[in-house]
Amino acid sequence: MASKIINQVWPMQENDVWSKAGDDDLIRCSIGIMAYNEEANIAHTIHALLEQQGPSICIEEIIVVASGCTDRTVPIVAEIACQEPRVRLCIQEKREGKASAINLFLKQAGSPIVILIGADVLPEASALSICAPRSRTHWLVWLEVARCR
Repeated sequence: MASKIINQVWPMQENDVWSKAGDDDLIRCSIGIMAYNEEANIAHTIHALLEQQGPSICIEEIIVVASGCTDRTVPIVAEIACQEPRVRLCIQEKREGKASAINLFLKQAGSPIVILIGADVLPEASALSICAPRSRTHWLVWLEVARCR
């Protein structure tokens, strides 16, 4: 169970950056990153995701579940979350395993399209657009095939 959530989701307003009129053709998604002691990788992964480009996909949120981290993963993500409203941090004080972290992400995700990515994966610039489903119904994409460090 998460003991702390940074950047809690509130109902989206009409003037939100990622809910502009004319974006009806975009496939909206939530991205989940499960992290355990990923201070060396997490910022690079988040920034690579925020830079994703493509005509078909809109990243509504990136949710990092930090599970029992004892390094600087939590403060690194918290700093990014303070600067980027699409990034949220869920903290599990003790390590509860990847399945628990995934379940927490799925409970927090606000989009019917969810993408799971490893904290040490650096996706190419168009990876999400290529992997995105062509439907707006519920989908789960697990992205572990991008270039890894």
